[in-house]
Amino acid sequence: MCGHREFLTRKAASGFPYRRVRVVSEPLSDYQRMAVELADPAESLRWLPRPLASVLPLPGNDCLIRDDLVVFNLIGGDNQQTDIQLSTDPYVVGFCNEAFERAWSLGVPNGEYKP
Repeated sequence: MCGHREFLTRKAASGFPYRRVRVVSEPLSDYQRMAVELADPAESLRWLPRPLASVLPLPGNDCLIRDDLVVFNLIGGDNQQTDIQLSTDPYVVGFCNEAFERAWSLGVPNGEYKP
């Protein structure tokens, strides 16, 4: 945990805001319950219950979004990373940025989420 907290602090100090939205199914699995309990209270994280995500166009894979780049993290059925895809296509970047902002607006702030 400490390494993750230090990573976030360094990124924020370098002018790279790091916000996350986690889409979760309710009732939470044991793993998701643990993730909620261990989440750093200072992290810019929001929890989005899956029913609220039904109306959102979301990328099909987890991704990291910058102003001009999207990095997709592809995960296999065994929960292991299978590939990384990069896109600088303005349409893809715009789509992902808009999807994130919409998900962020619907998500419950970390620390306030009570499943």
